[in-house]
Amino acid sequence: MPLTPNALRSRGFTLVELCVTTAIAATLAAAAVPSLSGLTQRLRMQQAESELMLTLARARNEAVSSGRRAAIAPRADNDWRTGWRMFSDLDDNGELGNGEPVLMESPAPHPSLSLTAHFGNMQEVVLSYGDAGFVRRPGSNALLMGRMVLSDGTRNRVFCFGATRVRVADGSTCS
Repeated sequence: MPLTPNALRSRGFTLVELCVTTAIAATLAAAAVPSLSGLTQRLRMQQAESELMLTLARARNEAVSSGRRAAIAPRADNDWRTGWRMFSDLDDNGELGNGEPVLMESPAPHPSLSLTAHFGNMQEVVLSYGDAGFVRRPGSNALLMGRMVLSDGTRNRVFCFGATRVRVADGSTCS
């Protein structure tokens, strides 16, 4: 059975139809990219926040259950952006020494994130949980109060260290 001219025309797309469809698809894809990058950045912030909160909870639990200091410190150069580690601070000096077991290590947050500590005029970078479960300054029983700020450049999450607990809030201050 021979094909009629109308049957041949209805078999596919014309070049113009294909170009218009491709242009529409490209426009929709371009519109979706910014929202995906925002989602990716929010997920990075949530991951870093969760990782730090998990470390704080585990350090508190370790200190209470073992009756010894559990410290959290930056992995390198007193810079929290390099990641952090939790260890049993047997000599309570805030430094990882020989024979002090590392209990947990967290990788560096994504390079687009920053994490900075603000503990008053003291240059503290180490968090130390005592056997009662409170954050203390290494080498003493003095309370460690202050904040740590996790930022992606546009949004901040602040970890507020108080007398009895740690809370997380939006912004850069603990007010």
